[in-house]
Amino acid sequence: MDSDWNLSAQDWTVMSRCNRAAEMLFPYSSRQAEAWSLWAFKQFRMAGQSPEELRDIRCPRIKELHQRRPPKTFPSR
Repeated sequence: MDSDWNLSAQDWTVMSRCNRAAEMLFPYSSRQAEAWSLWAFKQFRMAGQSPEELRDIRCPRIKELHQRRPPKTFPSR
């Protein structure tokens, strides 16, 4: 199976950071998290903005919010 994703080690690290930020922003919607993660990766490559910076722009103080009220986790089915 061919893939368009031929990531270098550095790009892989950035994509992982994008995924973590996206999961923090969208804990209940994997579809939205994936879309945002791809967008953040493109922003990093085009404009050099870090995923954490983009996360904080979208939702200031989200880290503090997650510490006070972590997202609910649901058991897998």
